[in-house]
Amino acid sequence: MALTPLGDGLSRIAAESSSPLLVTAMRYLGAGGVGLVVTCALARPVHVPRHDRAGIVMRTALVMAAMTLLVEALTLVPLATATGGFLIAPVAATVLSALVLRERLGPMRWAGTLVALAGAVLIARPSLDVSPGHLLGAGAATLGGLLLGIWLVATRLAAFRRRQGVVADPLSTLVVQSLLGGAMLLPLALCAGRTEMAAPFATWPMLSLGVLTAACHFLTVTAYSRSEASLLSPFLYANLAFAVPVGSVWFGEWPDPPTLLGLVAIGAGGLLSLRSERQASLPPPLPNDAEAGATGAQTG
Repeated sequence: MALTPLGDGLSRIAAESSSPLLVTAMRYLGAGGVGLVVTCALARPVHVPRHDRAGIVMRTALVMAAMTLLVEALTLVPLATATGGFLIAPVAATVLSALVLRERLGPMRWAGTLVALAGAVLIARPSLDVSPGHLLGAGAATLGGLLLGIWLVATRLAAFRRRQGVVADPLSTLVVQSLLGGAMLLPLALCAGRTEMAAPFATWPMLSLGVLTAACHFLTVTAYSRSEASLLSPFLYANLAFAVPVGSVWFGEWPDPPTLLGLVAIGAGGLLSLRSERQASLPPPLPNDAEAGATGAQTG
């Protein structure tokens, strides 16, 4: 979460001269390239399980759509505002984890999620007098956040299936999803125009963006493979704690007292979640009929 706003800031800079589709495509192609270098250095094969190929495609489409919408939002509203709208993802992930993964949520965990959400709303508070561009940016960020929440739960469900050896490890997931996602978006970006970004991987911002994206994607997949989605979801709000200083230093978007109060609420929400009842690291095995339905939800 500390690295994510740095990548968002670089994406915002790149999107000033190129379309969000192209920025996102290049961002993930770079991340996939970094992942390939790491796998070669570690002499580890990239594993694409036959029984999870449809799931990989659908999860990749979800995260690519979410990140494209975020980059679009970053071109329309301040970084903290876009991040705040995007952070509907933890709420969606928490609710879906209870419905799909059968994770039992105690009152402290619900309280932590709601308090952190209140802090995010306080930071990204909408003005009564906003422009159509602001509304479009906030809407794009919120829709992207909903898609990201679905992706997080689908990643958690895939981790359950990995116990049976039918899905890839986090490093393989990074390489496959990044390269596949970039390949999905690149033709759309070329058709959409605004492809002025010449030799994107020859410049340090795009190289840095690829490394940051690879690290964030790998760490997120690893975290959701090892811990409950509902427990990890509130910590997505830490994005804002780092998005505010990045916005201040890079773009001159200085926080005001309500923003600082929102950061305190986010920290309090994370602490409440940590004090909540600890459950098993993986959900209980699903019955055959429920597993089929959950897998359908993952791939759909």
